[in-house]
Amino acid sequence: RVCMNTKGSHYCFDLNITSIESLECDTFGQNEYCTIEENPSCSCCSGFVKENSVCVDIDECKASISNCDTNCHNTVGSYHCSCKPGYQLVNETTCLDVDECLVENGGCDGLCINAIGSHDCFPLNITTILSLECDAFGIHKYCSLEDKSSCSCCHGYTMNDSTCVDINECQESIAKCDTNCHNTEGSYHCSCNHGYQLVNQTMCLDIDECLSENGGCNNLCMNTKG
Repeated sequence: RVCMNTKGSHYCFDLNITSIESLECDTFGQNEYCTIEENPSCSCCSGFVKENSVCVDIDECKASISNCDTNCHNTVGSYHCSCKPGYQLVNETTCLDVDECLVENGGCDGLCINAIGSHDCFPLNITTILSLECDAFGIHKYCSLEDKSSCSCCHGYTMNDSTCVDINECQESIAKCDTNCHNTEGSYHCSCNHGYQLVNQTMCLDIDECLSENGGCNNLCMNTKG
């Protein structure tokens, strides 16, 4: 084993390639690590590539190696992602819409309606009637207070011979489900296959099982899609 002195203490490390790489790359922040042998060989640390015998930083953003949904920012030996206004970063790479209406009604005096990357405010008039009749009372259509014959279908329904019938969002390709779509009366919901988790009600993201109890592995756990 190798002994490494530190301020007020010391550490012992096994003489193997993993410990040497960890020491040189992680502990000391070097660009490369070398084996301790009669004929030593050197390799670049993760995030670096050898050019003219020198390990230089890989720009993951320009090389299209990053998995960023929107914005990619290169750093020495790595990179990080960011999102546009109105979106939040999830799982370090994915940008999901922020529902501004969930916080202080989106700053609206009347009704707040979320939109992708933004939101809209509506006065308390016909929209309020729609909300009351469609959502509170579960009726399939709402009518004008001035003209009872002037009616429209609630969200998730369509007019068929003056009757509002359910829209099958799954069959009509209206649903935004990543994987599985399930039609319901006036709406729909999404689900994911085994090994994925549902995020933002529509998107399926891979579950990294290795983060929980090392995935049940006795040795190294390597996550795969699903």
